[in-house]
Amino acid sequence: MMVFKRSRGNTVKNHRSLVFTFAMMLCTLATAQSTTTEAPSISVEISMPDTTIQVGSSIMLTATMKNVSGHDLKYVITTASPLFEITVTTRSGKLAPVTNLGRGRHSWLPGHGVKSTSIFSTPQVLGPHKSVEVVEDVRKEYDIRQPGAYRVQVEVQDPEHRKNKIKSNVIVFTLASP
Repeated sequence: MMVFKRSRGNTVKNHRSLVFTFAMMLCTLATAQSTTTEAPSISVEISMPDTTIQVGSSIMLTATMKNVSGHDLKYVITTASPLFEITVTTRSGKLAPVTNLGRGRHSWLPGHGVKSTSIFSTPQVLGPHKSVEVVEDVRKEYDIRQPGAYRVQVEVQDPEHRKNKIKSNVIVFTLASP
C-alpha cells in the first residue's frame, strides 16, 4: 500500500508519482486481462426476415447459438434470464425504450430489474457443432413505435467461460411509416 504524505514542496512530485503508479497498475491489469481470455466455445448470429418493417408490425429476430467446441456444452435457461440478451439502439446510439418485460430482463439498466421470487431453470446440453435457434419479436422487450433506423445485437454468456460474453453481428433495420 502506498501512502503519500503531503509536504509543502513535494505536492507536484507526489501527484506525478501517483499518476505514474496508477498508469502502471492499469497497464498491468490490461496485460493480465488480455492473457486470460479464453477462446469462445460458442458463436452467435442473428438474422431478420426483412430489414424494412412497418410501424406496428412484429419485428421478428432469429438468434442462433452454435457450439464451436469439440465437446458437449451445458447451459441453463431460466425464467428470469433468457438465453439471449437483445439490445436495440437508435441511430445515435441511445437505447430504445423498453417494455415492462424489457425492464425485467435488462436489470443492468439504471432503475430497472425485477426481483423474481421463483426462478424455474431448464438445463440443456448442446452437442459439438450443433446449434440452438430462438425466434422472438423484439417488441416484447422494446417499445419501438417511432419511425427511423435502429440497430439490434444479441449477447450470450459463454457456457464454458462464464466471464465471457459473446456478441452477435449487428443488424440495422428501418421502422417505416405506413
